[in-house]
Amino acid sequence: MGLKFRVLLTFSLILVISLIQLSLVSHFNLKLSDAITNVFLITQARNVITDITDDIRLIDDSSKRITPGNSASIRELILLYRKNLNSNVKRLLQLNRAKPVLGQQPTQIEIVVQNSEKEWSEINSMFISGTIQSAEDLEVYNIELNDLQNMLGLINTQLKDDYQKAIDHEKKIHNLPLKGSIVSGIFGLTIVAGLALIFANNLLTPVTQLLQTVKTVSDKKDYSVRTSTKDKSELGQLVNGFNSMLEQIELRDHELEHHRNNLETEVKDRTKELISLNEELTLAKDKAEDSNKAKGEFLANMSHELRTPMNGIKGLTELVLDTELTNRQRNFMEMARKSQESLLTLMNDILDFSKIEAGKLELELIDFDLRELMGDTLHTLALRAHKKGLELACHIRTDVPDVLVGDPHRLRQIIINLIGNAIKFTDEGEIIVRLKIESKSDTSTELHFSVSDTGIGIPKDKQNNIYEAFEQADTSTTREYGGTGLGLSISTQLVGKMNGRMWFDSESGKGTVFHFLAEFGIGKRPPKKPVTEKIPTLKDLPVLVVDDNDTHLEIMHEILTNWSMKPTVANGASVGLKLINDVINNNGKKYSLIICDVLMPEITGYDFVEEVREIPEMKDTRVILLLSDATNEDIDCCKKLGVDIFIEKPVKQSILLDAIMDRFRPDKMFINDHERKSNKSKHDENMSIFDILLVEDNHVNQIVASGFMEEWGHHIDIANNGKEAVEKIEKNEYDIVFMDVQMPVMDGFEATRNIRKSEENTKKHIPIVAMTANVMKGDRERCLAAGMDKYIPKPIQKEELRAVIINLGIISNIKSKSKLVTKNTDKSDVDASSEPESLFDSNEFLKRVCGKQEMAKKLVNHFLDEDGPKSINDIKYAILKNDAPSLKTAAHRLKGTVNEFCAPAVGKNAQKLERMGDENNFQDADVELENLISSLDQFYTELKVYLNP
Repeated sequence: MGLKFRVLLTFSLILVISLIQLSLVSHFNLKLSDAITNVFLITQARNVITDITDDIRLIDDSSKRITPGNSASIRELILLYRKNLNSNVKRLLQLNRAKPVLGQQPTQIEIVVQNSEKEWSEINSMFISGTIQSAEDLEVYNIELNDLQNMLGLINTQLKDDYQKAIDHEKKIHNLPLKGSIVSGIFGLTIVAGLALIFANNLLTPVTQLLQTVKTVSDKKDYSVRTSTKDKSELGQLVNGFNSMLEQIELRDHELEHHRNNLETEVKDRTKELISLNEELTLAKDKAEDSNKAKGEFLANMSHELRTPMNGIKGLTELVLDTELTNRQRNFMEMARKSQESLLTLMNDILDFSKIEAGKLELELIDFDLRELMGDTLHTLALRAHKKGLELACHIRTDVPDVLVGDPHRLRQIIINLIGNAIKFTDEGEIIVRLKIESKSDTSTELHFSVSDTGIGIPKDKQNNIYEAFEQADTSTTREYGGTGLGLSISTQLVGKMNGRMWFDSESGKGTVFHFLAEFGIGKRPPKKPVTEKIPTLKDLPVLVVDDNDTHLEIMHEILTNWSMKPTVANGASVGLKLINDVINNNGKKYSLIICDVLMPEITGYDFVEEVREIPEMKDTRVILLLSDATNEDIDCCKKLGVDIFIEKPVKQSILLDAIMDRFRPDKMFINDHERKSNKSKHDENMSIFDILLVEDNHVNQIVASGFMEEWGHHIDIANNGKEAVEKIEKNEYDIVFMDVQMPVMDGFEATRNIRKSEENTKKHIPIVAMTANVMKGDRERCLAAGMDKYIPKPIQKEELRAVIINLGIISNIKSKSKLVTKNTDKSDVDASSEPESLFDSNEFLKRVCGKQEMAKKLVNHFLDEDGPKSINDIKYAILKNDAPSLKTAAHRLKGTVNEFCAPAVGKNAQKLERMGDENNFQDADVELENLISSLDQFYTELKVYLNP
């Protein structure tokens, strides 16, 4: 007998017995059911009425909260409550249809709801149109709802009475005799229990066995046990299925155990492979680092080996050019010099490209003056541009910071490359460099540089690969323009290291504009004081700028306006003359200063100035001429016209400002740009004679460097390596040491460290200048860390070498004046003097002001009353606050001032404090301050004696 059949038979018997029982008690239950139904329906109706009442209350409460600002949101709430109300009313009507215990009231409720529905439709339209603005606007609607609420209250009261009656009726029916039903129930249950006991054994036995098997598997984790059964019904199929599942689990356990046993061995093998691979990677990494190091050393050595002979070629060429030569010989030497410059450019490009490829080129982060850098850079290229008749100008927006933090050398390299290319590919027109701020934060700024030209442009078919190494737009066999094709590639990668990018706009035959963005830090140097604070007379100063180039006029107008002057620009000399005459004829304020370009069409700058001088009202007007390249003929023309000053183009802002300030400051002598150069050369010729030790292992470099310095009158001693240098310094006194870095026996770093160590006992300090052809990252830092004072690269530039000697001669511990006296005075006279050495060289100072005693005394009084005390107070305050930048600035300002007064010893003391500020080192700052104050006291005394001899 199957399980299904047994279950069906059991339920059939139960059903028959239940029918018999129902027939016995149906009479009693029918009445009881009616009573219960009445109670249930009444209860449901009361609950629904309660819900309807709540809905009405919510609608009423919501309508009271209507304001002009929230009518739309209140409408949504009322709409929601309205839907609930309709739903509950429908429930009430359905209950009434099931059992009409409510009488005729639901029909009346339905009528009221329909009326309120009509009212709601109208109100809803008013809501949407925005007419309803307050609770009073719902008054009609609320009246309908109140009627409905009152009607429901009456119904609810009636239902309370009906509910109590229904309950009482139910109790009466419930207490009727139910013995017959109880007897029939007991009889039926007995039969059912008997049948259950008959089938229980057959039904529960296999289930009990299955439960026992499950418990065994769960407790002992033994999946090998099985449940036996002969039942072929559905219960037997369940047991067989459970046994099959146990078999699969047991098989899987065996497989897992096998895998677990092999896993440890596999892990060990894999670990060995990883260790071996890691060792191979470490070895490969070490080899790569060694390879990079070897590349770096190769680049450094290559740079040194290439620059050393280049230094000899350049230096010897300049030495020969300084001798008397025939015109033919001089032409040959000039060609040799130009070839050397071209070769040096080529070599620098190749070395830079190699360093970039090797990943050895990194940027410095130092403070630099952007406008000074741009001015100096353009001046180095001005001659090339002017020889081709090109206008070269730089426009820096006034909001661009003066002091930036970055690598000025690499920025200069990019600018030179772009301007050099522009000059190369431009035959007429102009080249303009523009700078503006692209973005800015408190600590950094992104600058937008552009270099535009009016040259040949770049053909479209060459524009895609213009940045590739060794590529040029000019690829013809004639190679009209020359070059390596590396400049743009190097510049692009340098810009990338500055977190920027480069791009260009070009049209063949119409010129090119190269753009690049570069990110820099903002320097902490305090902002410059306005020009008008230094010289109030410059405020609103009327200035006339005359030039035929509109771009240059725009630049000059912006610069002068930024300096609080009142510039007027004239495009050409004729326009300038007309403006002057208009001002005079209209009794206007005449121009106090004229800035005029010399090279203009039709009327030159010289002719313009000559005509201006013939106007009586303009006879004393100050004039600044702008020249592309000053010649002796230009100088003569300026003198004849009584021109105060001329400045070479492109105009450098600091030079122009100095010229204007000098011209309009009563206590300053005005010196034109050419006279500045002449005076500088004269000062170089009359500068002190120094004992210099040249440490260099290359014979050619010895000849070149010593040739330059002997030409200026210095005494040169030569050491072939660092060891010889240390020995010579122990036996002799030198004013300056020029130290090569790479030398046999002992290199320049070790030699410098030995010299500095010996100075700890002597308490002296010899200025040491590093000379190196290395151009790798960190060379400058290594030189300074070894104790060197300055760093100059090879090939040595003559002017740079001269500048270094002059500066070190001023700041070093050199008694220059004493040496000159020894050479020209009898020794007994010098020894007889017991007075302390003078700090103030009054004769040299008087020469600087061209012998004008009144002007000299004004300058001395100004220093004693203002500049000197202010500088020393600023230094004291900076030391008190440990403010390194302020200390550096104040000490630098004082150093420059006292050097102008020909007091190098005082300048040396200020230099020490300046260096402390630069290095943020305040150790012994108080001691150095006392030394400075002591020397200043003596200097003040000598200045007062000079004023009142």
